[in-house]
Amino acid sequence: MKKILGYFVGIGLSMATGYVTGLLLTPASGDDLQTQVRNRVTQALAEGKQAASAREQELLAQFNAAKHTPLA
Repeated sequence: MKKILGYFVGIGLSMATGYVTGLLLTPASGDDLQTQVRNRVTQALAEGKQAASAREQELLAQFNAAKHTPLA
């Protein structure tokens, strides 16, 4: 019984320590952090779509060039 009690006390202390550490080390409030993460994800997705579109155009140009090249 002492081992189980000690286990749960350890879990509780660990959770409390993690919570306090998180509060002290977080650079921004929760809302600000969510906004920053959302903006970064949106920007990354936009850049990814732009890169995919550019690559698609490049591959289409290569395909059209290969389509008009006679076989050897």
